[in-house]
Amino acid sequence: MKKFKLQVILALGAIVAAIIVTIALLDFLAFRTESMDLNKEILREKNATLEAGIKEKFENYKLVLSSIELEEHEVGAPELSPKNAAGMSAVYGILKERSNGVYLFDKSGSSYRRDGSNTGKDYKGRSYYKAVFDRNEDFYVSSTYMSKGLRFVAIAYKVNANVALMTTIQLDTFLVDIKDRKDLFVYTDNGTVIIAPYEDALGQKMLDLRPGYEQFTPETPELSYKIEIDGVKEEVSAFWGQMDINGWSYVTFIETSKITKGANTQLLYSLIIGLVCFIIACLILLVVMDKLVLKPVGGAPEDIAKLIEKMADGDLRDKLTPSPKDTGIYRSLVALSNQLSEIVCNSLKVSESVASSSEELNAVMNDTLKNMESEKQQVEQISTAIYELSTTSQEVSSKAVSAEDETKVSLSNIESGKVTLEKNIALTNDISISVAETAMIVDELRKFTIEIVTVIDVINGISDQTNLLALNAAIEAARAGEAGRGFAVVADEVRSLASKTQQSTVSIQDIILKLQQQAEKASSNMTQNVDLIEGSVVLADQVKAAFEDIAQATKAISEINAMVATASVQQTGVTEDISKNTTEAFDLVQQNVQSINQALQAATELAQLAQTQKDDIGFFKVMD
Repeated sequence: MKKFKLQVILALGAIVAAIIVTIALLDFLAFRTESMDLNKEILREKNATLEAGIKEKFENYKLVLSSIELEEHEVGAPELSPKNAAGMSAVYGILKERSNGVYLFDKSGSSYRRDGSNTGKDYKGRSYYKAVFDRNEDFYVSSTYMSKGLRFVAIAYKVNANVALMTTIQLDTFLVDIKDRKDLFVYTDNGTVIIAPYEDALGQKMLDLRPGYEQFTPETPELSYKIEIDGVKEEVSAFWGQMDINGWSYVTFIETSKITKGANTQLLYSLIIGLVCFIIACLILLVVMDKLVLKPVGGAPEDIAKLIEKMADGDLRDKLTPSPKDTGIYRSLVALSNQLSEIVCNSLKVSESVASSSEELNAVMNDTLKNMESEKQQVEQISTAIYELSTTSQEVSSKAVSAEDETKVSLSNIESGKVTLEKNIALTNDISISVAETAMIVDELRKFTIEIVTVIDVINGISDQTNLLALNAAIEAARAGEAGRGFAVVADEVRSLASKTQQSTVSIQDIILKLQQQAEKASSNMTQNVDLIEGSVVLADQVKAAFEDIAQATKAISEINAMVATASVQQTGVTEDISKNTTEAFDLVQQNVQSINQALQAATELAQLAQTQKDDIGFFKVMD
């Protein structure tokens, strides 16, 4: 097992190591190539930016010089016109921070200062004169020259066929943004170095410093060469360019070691990471092999093969004891061998038991068949009884439905009587109200008779007074004698009328007394009638309540009848279901009889199969 484990780990480790080394080398080569291409592209971009910047500055100077407005100038004149002198002063005002002076020169070679005075110098031998008037160039930049220890260039612009402007620019001011670069050479059209990585190269000829630069052409702007730096030979990549505006050339360069330094570092890191990954991968493989291969397999392949061959030959006589170190497939095979041996032994015993049990099963099946026949007869009797019960349930259901219908009719009549009684109660209430109102009227009539008695008493008093006055008048008439006889007659008539009035008043009092007595009787009767009517209303309410109780009881009876009818219907359904189930049970009993016959046949076949199984299991060789 250990040998197998070591072989697998070594093989997988070699594969992983080869993959890691291959990936690291491919990554190094790709990174090195990409780094070189990227740095070269950066240098090209720097060259383009450099050329564009210098060209832009020259164009600015050209723009400033071309902005001057000059009037007609007499060639060879002793001095400039005031207007032309003012124009030159204006140009100088723009360039004074970068320029050493602004001059005008004409085709005769005469030159003039910005104040208009003649310098007295002949410019015909100057390079910018030849460029402007002899070679007919519109714009010219001269080579560098020294003045008072400083480097200058002259920039000339041709105004017209007879006049040109010239200004001198300090070179260090002009190239201030690139003069400190350590990867750049700039040299003029005559090869003089004006920008260099080190001071002692300034002013020398470029081809003296780098003879190989003569190979630069527009077709071959890239060059690789070796130089000695600090006593060490270094390979350098250089890129050349030339400015159209003044013929200056420039070369940017970079040491190849700087380009590949990152790639070398990256290779070192890749190898270190690869080594770490290799160690981690080996550890992971060791764990994975142990968990996914070695433990699941659990043993050497040859041991597993031998065990499977014995099992294939049916040899199960070896009793294998599993070790605690055994795992996976090997342990399972050992367990399978032992378990299979036990199964075969048990199967032999079972086959013998099945054969004997089959005979007992035949006897049991015969007894069961007899019981089934008896059960079949009993089920037939139950089915007949259930059919009769179903018929009875249907009759009960029909009677319950009829009772429900009659109860509904009674309930309808009770409701009708209840409505009539409610109308009677309402009518009685109306009568009670009317009688009460009549009693009030009679009582008021009694009160009016009492008031009439009072009036009669007044009339009676008046009658007494009248009678008394008549008596007094008669007495006075008697005293008067003959003169008072007529007055006595009147007094008698008055007394007679007073007497009649008094008699009538007494009669009216008797009548009114009778009216009062009858009114009191009528009021008493009315009060009794009101009490009786109220009692009648109470009795009517009680009758109404009794009707409601009867209605509720009738509804309850109706609900009970409905429930009885429903229960009867359900009972009928249940009895029909029981009858159906009994029929199905009868069919099942018949099927069981058939099944028992089939089981008897199967038991016989089972005994035969048990013997066949016993013969087949005899292939395996097991311990006795």
